[in-house]
Amino acid sequence: MSLQYRLYSKPQPTTTVIAKNAFAANTIKTILQFKPLLPCKIYNWGCSFDNNSANVPGTIELLDTGTVAATVTAFANADIVKLNAAAREFGDPTSALISVGTSASGYDATAEGTITATQLYDALQQPPTQPYVMPWPLGREGEVKASNIIRIRGNFASAVNVLAFIDVEF
Repeated sequence: MSLQYRLYSKPQPTTTVIAKNAFAANTIKTILQFKPLLPCKIYNWGCSFDNNSANVPGTIELLDTGTVAATVTAFANADIVKLNAAAREFGDPTSALISVGTSASGYDATAEGTITATQLYDALQQPPTQPYVMPWPLGREGEVKASNIIRIRGNFASAVNVLAFIDVEF
């Protein structure tokens, strides 16, 4: 049976709604980073924005940067949503499936690292007024090598806030 998880670009909310990430104008920023300890599949990902005017579209990417990590705020076990019963029964995915830490899985990068090669899974020019969700058809999911770094990153001409997620299956 598969183990399915969702990671958001911020920690799980408690007394308030989930926070958003801020893109500064004309600055590439990783908002979510994922490092699996075992091979897995990405079967869904997406993002939404809070801008209320149709400014110039920005670029959003889902990519594999090999072993080059951004410096992020690390996820805690409680931040990783267990989407199915098998994942809930498995328990803490940070023990054997998902590497967490400031150079592993987390959100809201403060430094991008020096990337020398990438594998681009998906990229688009996205208006900051519309959401985007990409569910991959069964059998065509993005396969991820163990210990590679997967990122959702973007760059917009003007400042904009975003909330992103990625769904993975082991």
